[in-house]
Amino acid sequence: MRGKRFTAGLLAAGLVVAGAASASAEVDKKTSVSGAGATFPLNIIEQWKADFKKSAGVTINYTGVGSGAGRSQLINGTVDFAGSDTPASASDTAALKAKYGNFVNLTEISGGIALGYNLPGNPSLKLSPPTIAGIFSGEITNWNSGRIANDGNSGLPNLPIQAFVRSDSSGTSANFTGFLNAAAKSSWRYGATSQFPTDNGQIAKSGNDGVANGVVAASGGIGYMEVSFAKERGLSTASVRNSGDQFVQPTTKAVTDAVADGVVNADGTVNMDPAWTTGTSGAYPLVAVTYLLIPTNMNEQLGTNLKAWIYYILHAGQDRAAPLNYAPLPANMIAAAMANLDKVPGDDPRPNAGPTTTQPGTPTTKPTGTTAKKVSFQASAKKVATLAKAKSLRATLAKKGFTGFVVEREAKNRFDVEKPQSNHGQAQALVNRLKKAGFHSATVDRP
Repeated sequence: MRGKRFTAGLLAAGLVVAGAASASAEVDKKTSVSGAGATFPLNIIEQWKADFKKSAGVTINYTGVGSGAGRSQLINGTVDFAGSDTPASASDTAALKAKYGNFVNLTEISGGIALGYNLPGNPSLKLSPPTIAGIFSGEITNWNSGRIANDGNSGLPNLPIQAFVRSDSSGTSANFTGFLNAAAKSSWRYGATSQFPTDNGQIAKSGNDGVANGVVAASGGIGYMEVSFAKERGLSTASVRNSGDQFVQPTTKAVTDAVADGVVNADGTVNMDPAWTTGTSGAYPLVAVTYLLIPTNMNEQLGTNLKAWIYYILHAGQDRAAPLNYAPLPANMIAAAMANLDKVPGDDPRPNAGPTTTQPGTPTTKPTGTTAKKVSFQASAKKVATLAKAKSLRATLAKKGFTGFVVEREAKNRFDVEKPQSNHGQAQALVNRLKKAGFHSATVDRP
């Protein structure tokens, strides 16, 4: 009879994971994880941290210092991961690879960039991309401007515009200017930049919260910020025109519809131009996808804790998005993020893989014994090369004392090896060897 199961995840393409039981990563409550970076996702990260602490007992520390500062801290080795609203730049990529060997850009959540404003009487406001470009470049200086009126606004006050922007190197700025570059075209002269220009009367503040607070305190103020920061402060938000000539508010559905038009690249990053220029009916085009930058070279236990938290983020944690005024990631972005997560050292946080007599959904617990009976992993019947690789491991495993090799060429091909009375450490060592051999999932059953 099988008892408790130890499970570890291994990276490779073309392998299938068997029936699920429960999350298998063995987190260590004494090992905390630290990160820093983007303020755009800060509100939902705070929720995710609290959820994980309550459910797993693991402390995740994260400080919102801005995307650029977060990447710098990761390059300097003072944090375990960085939050960034854009993928790492070419120069940061080179620095991160020099420091860690390699890293991944892993999508975590999406959201709308709201244009929060503060006007007497709280009138509604509609803005097209060229008008937004005019306001934030300092070319449109008064709320009664004819260019603003041409967007369908009437009765706005004779009041100077105070445009609040980010002072720090910001992924929110990079997405905002990227949107203007794509959607406003010739009306925006600065291009896409994480360092917002302040050469024409713009008022610079640090972080999404700094911009939001600045707008709240200034009659005639307007600024760009993640939607939740505007909602927290009771700011009205402008309806933004998409390429289908619709003025749309940044609701969760409207943001989700636009983000779905983003194109996932081979490395898991997202080309946002199609989202920013979306003509999808009801889509809010001023959106961002935010990332976690994670080294692929780190302590195994640290990686296990971090991967377990990120698995939660990418699955149940996405349900936290709408109540906090964010938007869940589309399925293809979650799949790409999970593929990148597999490149990070540590236990696989997925539900247990491999043949099991446990009914799906039944929790399993951390092994308490000292012996391991069987190591199992699966190869798809359609992946002949992978199955051949499984056979080629026989000689290597035999030298380590494992016996009872079985390769089944059925719908659920399985390659089983047994080493009675091998200890848990030996089993983990085998898992590590299988990882180097390119196999995806392994289980160690205890008698």
